Amino acid sequence: MKKIFISMLAIAGFAVAQAQVDNEVSTATLVHGDQTTVYQGVNAFIAAYNAAADTLDVITLSPGSFYPPEKIQKSITIRGAGFEGDSTKRITRTRVGGDINITPGEGKNINGITIEGIRCRSLCVQGNDQTPADQQLHNLNINKCYMEGRVQFLSLAHDVTLSRCYVTNSIVGNHSNYNDYVSIDNLQLFNCIISSVDRFLNNSTSFSNIMVNHCIINQAHNNGSYVGLGAYVFYNCIINGNVPSGGTVRGCILINQSKLNDNVEGDGNYFGKQIADVLADGSSSLEYYVNDVPHSLAVKDEFVGIDNTPVGVFGGIMPWNPIPSLPRITDFKTTVSDDNKTLHVSIKADVPGNP
Repeated sequence: MKKIFISMLAIAGFAVAQAQVDNEVSTATLVHGDQTTVYQGVNAFIAAYNAAADTLDVITLSPGSFYPPEKIQKSITIRGAGFEGDSTKRITRTRVGGDINITPGEGKNINGITIEGIRCRSLCVQGNDQTPADQQLHNLNINKCYMEGRVQFLSLAHDVTLSRCYVTNSIVGNHSNYNDYVSIDNLQLFNCIISSVDRFLNNSTSFSNIMVNHCIINQAHNNGSYVGLGAYVFYNCIINGNVPSGGTVRGCILINQSKLNDNVEGDGNYFGKQIADVLADGSSSLEYYVNDVPHSLAVKDEFVGIDNTPVGVFGGIMPWNPIPSLPRITDFKTTVSDDNKTLHVSIKADVPGNP
């Protein structure tokens, strides 16, 4: 494993990222205080994580492929170059080839994890109902990520936010045998494209509060039997499926439904619509990728939510934008002076305007 110490943080972040694009070398840059360390290779993410402190450190992953650490048990920030590439700007995606497993308990107090701009197989919060209260996960923020599978919670978590993410499967609160369900304390989804949100526990002793705002739900939700008195709240969403009993739906488009199901409250909704009636391009698919090409999913002007912005992922205060907040290099040049004593570096980068 190569390890490079760099004193100029800006040069480190930009130059190493562009080196990956040109030479196909995956790099992970660890920032700890005023020290920056760069690791190279498919195991670079693992090495950077192992070297990180328990709190506050930042790991930046270049475009390329990485193996994930066995467990994430540190309150750190992990940033990638995004889950989409752009061949016109020589930008490739950051992909973690496996599951990201956040593992509370085991004597670890995890409070504050941010993950942005990566593509991975699935993300799982490990544990069980025996995880001590003072070791449960708090403050998980996932932004602009693509999960090829699901986001799964096996233990109680507090204050979890997903924004502008694409999850091809479900966001679920259950164990692998589908018989044990967990509750979640404050799950918020903003401007995400997902299959469903289900199997979070609600009963007389465990209550899950879940808010889904400006999202696209692209397959049937659970039938309500998993959540009992489910208190799911949907605002300004496109819903292609059922809403759990006990939920609230406001300002949403309900595909192929003429009314809300029993024991579901709501107002300002659009009923009886086909997908082609809703999307601005007239297509009949709510899939984000169509023939491997991103699909806009913008709605026609007539579909306005309760916040007076478009229903779906392009409305609200976090409109859909998969490009991460990390600057992305568009041009990188180096030249050496005639006396071989000076290295001249020229960098051009796009800085996204919508974090």
